[in-house]
Amino acid sequence: MRKKFFLRILFLLSSFLICSEKIKIITTTSDIESILKTLGKERIEVINIVPPSLCPGHFELKLKDLEEIQKGKFILFHGWERWMENMKEGPERVCVEIYGNWMIPDINLKASEKILNLLVEIDPEGKEIYERNFSVYKRELENLKSQCRKLKEKVKGFKVISSIQQRDFLKSLGMDVVNTFTDSEISLKEMKEIVEKGKREKVKIVVDNLQRESISGKKIAEEIGAKYIVLTNFPIKNSYRESLLENLRKIEGALK
Repeated sequence: MRKKFFLRILFLLSSFLICSEKIKIITTTSDIESILKTLGKERIEVINIVPPSLCPGHFELKLKDLEEIQKGKFILFHGWERWMENMKEGPERVCVEIYGNWMIPDINLKASEKILNLLVEIDPEGKEIYERNFSVYKRELENLKSQCRKLKEKVKGFKVISSIQQRDFLKSLGMDVVNTFTDSEISLKEMKEIVEKGKREKVKIVVDNLQRESISGKKIAEEIGAKYIVLTNFPIKNSYRESLLENLRKIEGALK
C-alpha cells in the first residue's frame, strides 16, 4: 500500500516538473504572440516585447525590454524590426517572414502554418499538441473568413481614404481605397489634393491606424465631412479573433 502511494507521489511530482518546464519564447509583436499562445497553450511561455497599441517599426528598445528578452530561449520576429539591430546578444533568433497584413485571415493562416512548423522544429515532442491546436484554430479562421465575406457584400466598391497601414486590409474586404496618407504629418499641398479627391469621389469614411494614429486622418475626415474610424493592425488583448471582429464592427457601423 505504501509502495503504491509512494509511486503515485513520484508520478505526480514528475508530471508537475514536466509541465512546469515550459519553453520560453520571446515575440516582437502581438501578431506572433497571439498565434504562439493559441498553438502552444500551456506547453510554452510567451513574453511579448512591443505592446499591441504601439507601432513595432518605430519602437524604442529600453533596458527593461532587453532584460525581458534575455529570459527567452528563442525570439520570433518578422524581419523588419529595426530596433533588433541594437541587440548584440540574446536568445536564438527565428524569423517568421510572412508578407502582408496579418489581420487578413488568409495571411494569418499562412503565418500560423509557418509558426506551427517552427514550433515542431523547436519542440518535436509537442508535435501532436501543436497540430491539434492548429486544426482548431484553422476552423476558427474559416469562420472569420465567413464574417469578412458577409461584410464584403455590403462594402464592396465602397470608397474610402485610408492610412497606408490599413490599405491592404480594406482592399481585402473589396473596398475602394481612393487615396492613402502616412502616419507622419503631411504637407498642405498633399492635404489639399487628398481632400479634393475625397470630395470628388464622395468618400464617406476615413480610416486611420491605431498603432500610428495620425492628425492628418482626422483633418481629412473633417474637411470632406466623412466619418472617421480607427482600426487596429495588431491583435489587442491577445485575441486576434476579437480584434478582427471589432475592426469589422467599426466599418459596418460607419456605413450607417
